[in-house]
Amino acid sequence: MSKVALEPFHPSMPHSAKERWICIYPCYINSRRTRARGRKISEEKGVDNPKHSEVTFVLGKLSLEHALETKVHPREIDPTEPSIRWRIRVQLKKDDGSPINEQFPNRQTLLLYLASVISAMRARRAPMGVAAPVSEPIKKGKKKRK
Repeated sequence: MSKVALEPFHPSMPHSAKERWICIYPCYINSRRTRARGRKISEEKGVDNPKHSEVTFVLGKLSLEHALETKVHPREIDPTEPSIRWRIRVQLKKDDGSPINEQFPNRQTLLLYLASVISAMRARRAPMGVAAPVSEPIKKGKKKRK
């Protein structure tokens, strides 16, 4: 993975410059997070602990330009954990300001789409016919007094 060299942001930069791309952290679509800890979409539409690899896989299928950065969300509890050390930058707009993909005019629509596709991928990956054995609680009778 190559490191992305970025310059300081300036509003006159074209939309194709990586500095103008939107940032997505996996916690934005994590249903286990609160809004205060970084979740950006509703809990019902979120995904249980998404990985950066799942997000980049979906972005690759959409043919959207994206880049990985080893950055941590500011509200992470353990920033040294390697699984959360990723930020994904995505180009949503052309140089003239129009969306690259009309389906995703803004960040919110992209986040909702990512969450729905990742949850569908996980549902497909889970075995359908095999149910986990359900253990019944052990019934205890009355204890006899001596």
